[in-house]
Formats: sequence, structure tokens, C-alpha cells
Amino acid sequence: MTADGSVEERKPTFLIPSGSSSSKMVLRGQVLELECITEGLPTPEVSWSKLSGEFPDKRTSIVTFQKILRIVNVSDADAGEYRCTAHNRLASIHHTIRVTVKAAPYWITTPRNLVLAPREKGQLICRASGTPKPTINWAMNGIPIENSPEDSNRKVEGDTIIFEEVQTGSSAVYQCNASNEYGYLLSNAFVNVLSETPRVLTPANQVYQVIRNNHALLDCSSFGSPIPKITW
Repeated sequence: MTADGSVEERKPTFLIPSGSSSSKMVLRGQVLELECITEGLPTPEVSWSKLSGEFPDKRTSIVTFQKILRIVNVSDADAGEYRCTAHNRLASIHHTIRVTVKAAPYWITTPRNLVLAPREKGQLICRASGTPKPTINWAMNGIPIENSPEDSNRKVEGDTIIFEEVQTGSSAVYQCNASNEYGYLLSNAFVNVLSETPRVLTPANQVYQVIRNNHALLDCSSFGSPIPKITW
């Protein structure tokens, strides 16, 4: 208070966060909240901006008298530098917050079950993304693949297992584990090596009723391993 009894005006200062810059990490899909609490007289006005782009309109809100910037369902594009500006008629100050977006693993491609005939080829693909990049580990029948019996017809190349000329008796369940420091994913795929003689599944002597001068569709369902070739 001044000598004449009036309240002394004060330039804006930051109470939260302190200093001129800070950093914050948020996980993909979560809610990002940036807080900016100031002090000064007259009461400072607070505004927000993103230095490296625009706010996502449908996912952004500024609440609590402009003190909190909130972005829901965070994506990789939300990373960057955000600036909180506080000003009154005496001065204007800034605080920059560097936001990094990390991500638990999420699937790009999950391995699918395989049905192979002896001496056929095939592959299992297990691809996941995340930040940092997930590590892919394979297991066979619950045992880490590096500890499983060796198979010269099977080759592991990172996120892919390649089968060459599979043999009868090499059926197994394969597990893919994609993990980083923020989480993990598991997926199973069954590789079934079958040797089955072809057989027709469509009932014999089936009668079809068709309209003259129209198309007729005759069905010939079959099963076998390798997949049978159908001729008419």
C-alpha cells in the first residue's frame, strides 16, 4: 500500500509453474492438462497458444478462468511447445511448456492362424507401434522361442516368423509380446500343419431349381491340405 493509502500495482508473476519454461509428458489417448496460475495487480489476463501449430478444436478446452488448458484423447500431433501469457497494464510475461507424447504399444498387425500342408511356406507377422518403439518377443507353446527346439525350417526376423517347407508334427501355438516401458500387448496364433486328402463337402446328387434363361450357381465346397484344386 502506498503512502496515500492506495494499493500498489504489481507486475504479473507466475505462481504455478515457476520460471520461464518447464516440460510435461503425457501418454497417447490420455488427457493433457497444463496449468498457469499468476499473481499481480491489476489481476493479469491469461491466454494460451501453441508455438508449433494450432489447438485441436474439438478436443481442446480452456477452463477455470483461463488457468487450465485441457486436451482430451491426446495424439502424437499434440506434442510441441505451449505458451502461457499473463499480462496487465504494467507488463507481460510468458511461460513455455514443452509437451512430449509417449505411447503404450498398440497393434498395427496381429499374427493370424495358419493352416499349412507339409512342405508349404507361410509367415506370422506381429507389428505394433508406440513411443518408445515396442520390443517384439516371440514364444512357442509358452516357451521363449530362443529356448525352443531348433527348427531349420523356421526363421525369426524381428516382427516376422518365416516358415519354409514345414514338416508334419511341427504344429504349435506361437505368442507375440510387444512391450515398452508403458505397457505390453499379447497375441496368439496357431500354426497347424495338416496333410488331408481332398474331400467334397457339398452333398452328392443335390438338385437345383433354376429359372430358364437365368444364371445358375452350382456349389462345390471342398476341404483338404494342401487346398484342393477344383475342376468342372
